[in-house]
Amino acid sequence: IELDGYTFKAEATAGSFKIDVNKNGVLDSYEIFGIGDSFATITGDCINTRSYTIMNIGDGTVTLKPDVRELMNYDDFNLTEMDTTVPVSGKEIYMYAVIENVGNYKASDVVVSVDHFGYTLLSYCNISSNYIYVGDMETQEEGGIKKVILLRLKAPIVSYEEYHPITIGVNYKMEYVNIEGEDVEENFQEEFKQNINVYPKTVQLDIKQFVSYKKLILGEESDVTVTVENTGDLKAYDLEITDYLPSGLELTEGEASKTLDELSPGESTEFSYRMKAKEIGDYELITKVRYKDERGESYEMQSFPVSIIVYKEFPRLDMRKNIDKTNIVINEHIIVVLVVTNTGNKPAKDIVIVDSIPEEFSLTSSKEEEITGNVNVFKIDRMNPNEKKVFSYIIKADEPGKHTLKGCKVRYSDYENNYFEYESPDVNIDVSGIPKLNLEYSLSRESVQDGELLTVIGKVSNIGNGLAKNITLEHVYNKGELVDGDLKKEIENLKNGEYQIYKFTIRVPISSTAYDFSVDVTYSYYD
Repeated sequence: IELDGYTFKAEATAGSFKIDVNKNGVLDSYEIFGIGDSFATITGDCINTRSYTIMNIGDGTVTLKPDVRELMNYDDFNLTEMDTTVPVSGKEIYMYAVIENVGNYKASDVVVSVDHFGYTLLSYCNISSNYIYVGDMETQEEGGIKKVILLRLKAPIVSYEEYHPITIGVNYKMEYVNIEGEDVEENFQEEFKQNINVYPKTVQLDIKQFVSYKKLILGEESDVTVTVENTGDLKAYDLEITDYLPSGLELTEGEASKTLDELSPGESTEFSYRMKAKEIGDYELITKVRYKDERGESYEMQSFPVSIIVYKEFPRLDMRKNIDKTNIVINEHIIVVLVVTNTGNKPAKDIVIVDSIPEEFSLTSSKEEEITGNVNVFKIDRMNPNEKKVFSYIIKADEPGKHTLKGCKVRYSDYENNYFEYESPDVNIDVSGIPKLNLEYSLSRESVQDGELLTVIGKVSNIGNGLAKNITLEHVYNKGELVDGDLKKEIENLKNGEYQIYKFTIRVPISSTAYDFSVDVTYSYYD
């Protein structure tokens, strides 16, 4: 669908999605199927970006992905979404060129050529050849529009870093009347070369270190977790991962190293250990990884150093975030309790606790005065060793789902003006929605000998915002004989927005007097 700046009207009805686009006063209609039983209407303007969400329906969204053509208006395309990917052997890359008339005459019959040495031009954006006809381009003063040419290319296969440029040529004409009154047509040609180096596929390892305490009191322990992920294109073999502990830090639990036969692209591995501060001083914790590629060549890399400082004494504020329940239903309230304790051996001062509330929750009660949006700020002037402070507030769950209450941050200093910061662990909470079933019935009639066939068509929909489970519907009719279908319908579960249709047929007799035909239904379900 090309929306490209046109106004539109969109409707989602039972089972279909319809959009009417106003092109020069004419409404063209389109239908996309697969939307649930919902209805919404929205009108507005759409620009031709790579994707554009126009409405929300229940927990889902309807996202239009407009046609991205080989030639587009500059202002209609969100170039910030382009991935600046390093060209790698055999992998896809995107490239775009901006064409604009910066002169003072109109350019006629503008044609752009693309020379992609070694690259494969993929079947994308309707480009079927190396030439793209742009047409006439006015100057900026005359309202000329910048154009964008979007290319999708497959990089050549290389074993080593190789130079593969892409050249874009522009041919155009300039038509004008000279001083003798004669019509003149001049041809112009310009060429722009993009220098690109294509790199071979490689193993790329990303090393991350998590250290529970980076500032330690002499004799205190800290937990370390090391994660290594292969973010490259090839497998790594014979991995040796080692944390080299400085002399002032001692391993007390676990192993500070790990070996691995291979690590595929996208996979990760980790190990954890505990260390103890033996000597006062400043230390650096470094993880080194040795590995081989598929050719058997050996490599070594290391992480950025993590600074570890061991003091004889200093304040340590331990922060904990607790909630009174971890499984709730939507609109239910939760009590959040923040507990801060000075577990160090010196006083702390100028303490600031910053605690954010996720957008899926709303703050309903707090004794603190400093509340900005969904952020609670708590301040303490001083905390002595072993002193504890408790704060609490109440939030309400506004949306169902599995949510995370981010850990709160505490910032403070000692009386020598050394600065410290700590963040408490996250808290997970499961918010269940409340299901609500809606039943609709219709009846079709068919005359047969000595009676009528009445087909009852039922539709059960979950119009709530939670999962409905173990649904049972039982039907009882007052006259006739069941000839097709079942009176009892069992459904394992229905998500919000989902529905099921069922039917059964009853033969009723012809009577000389009128009578009422009725079907009663009882149903039950669980959240």
